[in-house]
Amino acid sequence: MKCSYTNQYPTLYEAFGLEGLIQNAVHCFKCNEIITSKDEYDYVKCTCGNTMVDGGRISPRGSCGDNSERLYLYGTDTTRAAMERLAWGTYGKTGQDPLKYVLLKDCTSNHLQAIINMKKKTGAENSFVGHISKLILKSRENKSE
Repeated sequence: MKCSYTNQYPTLYEAFGLEGLIQNAVHCFKCNEIITSKDEYDYVKCTCGNTMVDGGRISPRGSCGDNSERLYLYGTDTTRAAMERLAWGTYGKTGQDPLKYVLLKDCTSNHLQAIINMKKKTGAENSFVGHISKLILKSRENKSE
């Protein structure tokens, strides 16, 4: 997808045509766990029970206790907001670990490059996640100059 926007950080709708709720997730700082609800009846609770999320992108519900942060992403949010709040599911380096969600911005540069390479192999190089991964890498390069 070639983006035709002029703003440095366009909305997710402008950049990708994404509308409505894109991500229904919460970060619990008590147990340092990111939980995400993918489907309407996908009730998920963090390990310590401080937060819960449900309803996927159709009917989002959640309860954020103390020391937690909502990581919702909407089509009206900017790509900059996605760089800060986008959660990525990972099975670890070997692919054998249990599924764990992390913030994409907290992934190593090698991990981000592996995501981009995987997206290239599947023909989704300019997908939402691939594009946000590239923006994060670019922002790291700019900071080191």
